[in-house]
Amino acid sequence: MKFSRFLLSIIILMNVMFTAIAQNNKEFVFDSSNCFDSLMDNEIKQDLSCFVQNAPSQTQTLKKIPLNRYYSDLEKGGSSVFFDERSVLSNWGISISLQASKNGVFIEEIRGFVHGKVDFYLPKETIEDIPNPYFSIVNAPHWLTGRSRLRKPIVDNWKVFKSKRNDYLYIYFRNEKDGYEVTWVIKNYREYITRVIDKLE
Repeated sequence: MKFSRFLLSIIILMNVMFTAIAQNNKEFVFDSSNCFDSLMDNEIKQDLSCFVQNAPSQTQTLKKIPLNRYYSDLEKGGSSVFFDERSVLSNWGISISLQASKNGVFIEEIRGFVHGKVDFYLPKETIEDIPNPYFSIVNAPHWLTGRSRLRKPIVDNWKVFKSKRNDYLYIYFRNEKDGYEVTWVIKNYREYITRVIDKLE
C-alpha cells in the first residue's frame, strides 16, 4: 500500500516537472490557414506585404508609428512598450506588456488607447499561445525618457503600422530566436480582425 502511494507520488511529481519543462520550451504550432499566403488579395494583404519577411516587398508604404516609451522592472519581471504618433493631434496609442514568470515569458496584454482611455484589448486567445516573446533592445534606454542616447527606438522587433486610409492598424512581432513572425490586425482603432503568423525563412 505504502509502495503504491510512493509510486503515485513519483508519477504526479514527474507530470508536474514535465509540464513545467514543456511550458519553458513552448514551441509554436504553425497553422497554414493563418499564414500570409492564405490571405485573400485585399488591402490587408497588400499592407502586410510592405513589412512581413515572408512576402514579396511592395512599393506601397505604410506609416510607421514610433516607439514613445519603454519600461522595465527587472525585480517584478514586467516590461512594456508604448507606440504613438507623438503629436498634439494624436489621440491614440498601443501598449504591449510582457511578464516573466517561473514558466517563462508571456504576453500579458496588448491594448489600444483612444483619447487617453483603454479602447480595446486583444483577445487572450490571440496572444497566450505566442511562445517566448521578448523586446530586442538596440541601446540602453535613458532612465527618464525611455529612449536611447542616440534618440533611436530601443526596441526593434516590435513595430506598429497604420494603413494609408487610417482604417487598419498592424502590430508586428518578429522572433528571430524561435524563427517566426506574427501580425495582429485591428480595424478602426478598436476591432480585432485577425492575426497572421509565418515561419521566418
